[in-house]
Amino acid sequence: MLGELTLSIALKINRSHLRGIEREMTSHHDLSIKALQEGDKEAYKLINKSANDAFGRYFFNMIASSAALLWPIPFALSWMQSRFSEVRFDFAYPLSIIWPSTGYFTTFILCYVLARILFKNARPHLPYFRGVHKELHLPQAGQAE
Repeated sequence: MLGELTLSIALKINRSHLRGIEREMTSHHDLSIKALQEGDKEAYKLINKSANDAFGRYFFNMIASSAALLWPIPFALSWMQSRFSEVRFDFAYPLSIIWPSTGYFTTFILCYVLARILFKNARPHLPYFRGVHKELHLPQAGQAE
C-alpha cells in the first residue's frame, strides 16, 4: 500500500504535465493523419515524429512513476532477511527433486504478487484509493468521447 500511495502522490503532482503531453501527443497524431489524408508525406513524417517524441516522453514518465510502486520492496526484504534468513520451507516430493527448499525471498515474491492482485481488485472499494482509481480512469473515459 505504501508503494501505491507513493504512486498516487507522484501522479497527482505530475497530473498537469502528463495531461499536457497527452494533449500534445493527440494533437500531433491528429495533424499527422490529416497531412497523410491530404497527401503531404513530408509534413506527415515531421508531425508524426513529434507525436512519437511526445509518446516517448509520456511512456518514460509513466515508467518512472511506476517505480514508486517498488521502492518499499528492498526495505521489506532487508527486514525479512534479518529475521528469517535461516528459515527454509521444504517442498513435497515431485518438486523437491528439482528444488528441495526455498527461503524468505521466494515466499515474499509469491505473497507480493498475491497482494498486488488482491489490492488491484480492492482498490475501487477503499476510501482513499477509490478516488485515485477514478482519477486514473478519467483520461481513458475522456478519450472515448
